[in-house]
Amino acid sequence: MSQIDAVINSSVKNLVEFIRQKVQNNIAEANSRGMISLNDGEVDKIVNLVDSSVTQALALGYSDVESAINTLKKEYSLQ
Repeated sequence: MSQIDAVINSSVKNLVEFIRQKVQNNIAEANSRGMISLNDGEVDKIVNLVDSSVTQALALGYSDVESAINTLKKEYSLQ
């Protein structure tokens, strides 16, 4: 794995983790403000579903990021 791959992989990982945390925090905040009405068990189930969905989406969609990296490396003769 090249340095370019490592930097982009790290950035994507950080972005996905930020998205995951933001959604989880928004669910908890919406519940505490009364925008939604869920008990703790329901909140946990939704948070777990969101977490699984984000992980699944990353796994299914990351090939596009890899393709973009490879295209740019070829176009700019990068390693």
